[in-house]
Amino acid sequence: MLAAEEIPKITDWMQAWGSLAGLLMSTIAVVFTGLLLRHEIRVRRDEQRDNEAALARLVVAEFRFANGPKVNHEGVLTGQLTYVEYRIRNLSSSPILNVSFAVMNGTDGKVYSSPEQKSVVVSEADMGVPFKPPLHPEQPGGPHHLMSIIRFTDANGLQWIREGTTSPVRFVTRRKRHLLFFRD
Repeated sequence: MLAAEEIPKITDWMQAWGSLAGLLMSTIAVVFTGLLLRHEIRVRRDEQRDNEAALARLVVAEFRFANGPKVNHEGVLTGQLTYVEYRIRNLSSSPILNVSFAVMNGTDGKVYSSPEQKSVVVSEADMGVPFKPPLHPEQPGGPHHLMSIIRFTDANGLQWIREGTTSPVRFVTRRKRHLLFFRD
């Protein structure tokens, strides 16, 4: 004869519920560990970006002079702005490379680029931007709305753009790699 099935005892039920509770707690622990890992990775990336930008924050542009508008005896600007010069200051101990400079008219967003580019700036360099056509102080976006834009490569080979006094932004180029096949 076959033996009758045993009825589950209270200890069997306790063991089953304990296993389910252990499974639930293990799942919660894995999810929590994953979230903690993700947070740690994000913090490390932020620290790395901040360290990379340390040199770039030490590059500033200072207004030098402008050829153009004059102030008359009534305090009104007259004339037109034809040229503006800025001094690029590198306050870091490392040189910056491939420095290009531009000025943006803050009102209409038009960008005026400097015709020159400095290959190396150790401490400071003067860079100027001609305005063609000249800006008139009476027109919207006159000389009081100009903002400098510096693009450069730091000593670590990272490219940066800095607009005015804002924090520098890393400029990343996406280069396509082409394979060249040569035939005999």
